[in-house]
Amino acid sequence: MNLTIDVGNTLVKVGLFKKRKLILNGEFATHPRKEIDEWGILLSQWTNNCQEKVTIEKAVVSSVVSSIFAPLKRAVEKYFRVPSFEVRGEKIGVPILCDNPGEVGADRIANVVA
Repeated sequence: MNLTIDVGNTLVKVGLFKKRKLILNGEFATHPRKEIDEWGILLSQWTNNCQEKVTIEKAVVSSVVSSIFAPLKRAVEKYFRVPSFEVRGEKIGVPILCDNPGEVGADRIANVVA
């Protein structure tokens, strides 16, 4: 199963995919000061809503709130024991043709890849 996390300014949207099928989704309020264990417990409780046994193999995180990425990444790695991949333009090999490529949101980059 693949865990996808999209951190926006007001909501964190999560999805759990088995192959290419979405089997569970949800959203939480964005809290920039939430700690690693708070994220881990929240995500673990969310996966308990799945009707199947959850075995996460990969995790992808896109975030427009930079202060959330590190604790969320560590929470995924700690609670699900999988590495998480950050969606960023320079990591996916897609040229970003604008004056300030660093200002392009991760959500837009994820849409290009999808």
